[in-house]
Amino acid sequence: MATTSAPDRVLERGSAPSVRKRLRRYWVRHRALFWTLHSLWALGIGIVVIILARERYGFVPWVILFLVIAWASTLFFGRRLTAAKERAATVGVPGLRAEVTSYLTRAMYQETLFFLLPFYWYSTVVESANIGFTALLVGLAVFSCVDLVFDRWLRTLPLFGLVFFATVAFAAINLLLPMLVPLDPAIGTPLAAVVAVGSAIPLAMRGSIAGRRQKIGLALLTIGFLALAVGLPRLVPPVPLRLQEAVFTTSIDESSVVPADTLGPSV
Repeated sequence: MATTSAPDRVLERGSAPSVRKRLRRYWVRHRALFWTLHSLWALGIGIVVIILARERYGFVPWVILFLVIAWASTLFFGRRLTAAKERAATVGVPGLRAEVTSYLTRAMYQETLFFLLPFYWYSTVVESANIGFTALLVGLAVFSCVDLVFDRWLRTLPLFGLVFFATVAFAAINLLLPMLVPLDPAIGTPLAAVVAVGSAIPLAMRGSIAGRRQKIGLALLTIGFLALAVGLPRLVPPVPLRLQEAVFTTSIDESSVVPADTLGPSV
C-alpha cells in the first residue's frame, strides 16, 4: 500500500487554492448571471422610484448628493490606465474595489435618472421637439440598468463616462436651478449646461482622456452640448414648469397674469 510522506502532505496542502481564490473563481463563473438578474431588479426598483417618489420636490437635493457620489466614484475610473490594464479590464473581471465602485456609480445614475423622469415627462409637450430629450433620459435610465454592458463601457470608455455624467448632471441641475433662483428657461437651461460641463472638466483633467483624438472629441462634444443648450433651449422641457390647462379669454390681467374671464368650449 502506497503511503504519503509528511513533506508530500504539506505540499498537497500548500497547493490547494485559498478561500479567496475559490470565492473569486465562483464569482467569475456566476458573475454574468448575477448582474443579469440584478439588471431586472434595478429596472424594477427604478419603476418603484417613479411611482413613489414622483414629483417629490423635497427629494431634489438628494439627487444632487447622488450626482456628487457618482462624480467622486467616476474619478476613480478616471485614473490613467496602461494599455495592458485596459486590455485586462476589457476582457477580464475587475477587482473587488473596481466592482464596488462601479456598482455605486451605476446605482447613483439609476436612481437619479428614474427620479427625474416624471418631472421631465410632465413638462414635455408630446407634439414638440422637446420630446426627444425626455426620450433620451428614458433611454439612459434603461441602459444604466444593463449592468454588464454599462459597467464595461464605464471602465473602458472614459469619453462615454464623461458624456453620460455631463448629460445626467445637466438634467438634474436644469431642474434644481429654477427652484433656487427664479430663472427663465432661456437663461436657466444654458446656465445648467455650463455648470454640468464645468463639473465634468475635473474628470477629464484626472487623465481619463489621454489620447489626442479623445481630447478633440471631448472638446467638440462640449461645444456641441453648449451650443445646443444655448441656441435651442426649446429642445429641453422647461422643468419644473408645465402646462396645466388651456383656456380662451378676452383679456389678461397684466399684474397677476390671470385671465379676466374664461370663454366656454363653444368658442
